[in-house]
Amino acid sequence: MRLFVAINFSAPTVGRLTALGQELRAQSSQGRFTEPENFHLTLAFLGECSEDQRKKAEEVIGALRFWPFAVVFVQVARFEQQRRRSKPGQPERIYRETWWARPAEEPALLKLQADLTDTLLTAGLELEFRPFRPHVTLGRKVVTDLLPWMIEPFEQTVAQIDLMLSEQVEGKVRYTVLYTG
Repeated sequence: MRLFVAINFSAPTVGRLTALGQELRAQSSQGRFTEPENFHLTLAFLGECSEDQRKKAEEVIGALRFWPFAVVFVQVARFEQQRRRSKPGQPERIYRETWWARPAEEPALLKLQADLTDTLLTAGLELEFRPFRPHVTLGRKVVTDLLPWMIEPFEQTVAQIDLMLSEQVEGKVRYTVLYTG
C-alpha cells in the first residue's frame, strides 16, 4: 500500500482551494486539476509500505504531540517543469507546470514536519527525501500564460494529521484516511 502523512482540510478551506483551482482551470488550455476531495498538504511520503510499516507509522502519528496552529494561504504559485520556445526568436513559454496554493512561512508547520520525519526515521521507516516545500497542489501538467498571483489570505487551523492511503480507482487517484492522530 502507498502511504503518506498529510494535513487534511475543513469544508471552508476546501471551498477556497476549489475556487482557486477553478480560476486556474478557466485560464488554462489544459491540465489535470485536483479534485476537491483530494486537497491535502503532504508532510511525509512513505511510499509502498507493508502492514507492519503501516502500524509503525500509526504509532508515530499517535505519539506525536504539537499545539494547534494556523496555516495561512497567501499565493497561487507554480513549480516549472519544462520550457520551450513557440517559434525561433520568440520568448520562452512555460509548457507544463504544477500549480499550487502556497502558505505563508509558519514555524510550527516546519517544526511539525521535522519532528514527524525524524520520528518516522527513528522508527525504522524509509521516507522519500525532498526539501519540504509546503503546498497544496491545484493542478498538474497545466498549460497557461498566467503568472503566480497573491490571494486574499485564508487560514486553516491544524490540530491533527492523517496517515493516508493513495490508490488508483477506475483511473482516478483516491486518497483515504487510514489513521488520525
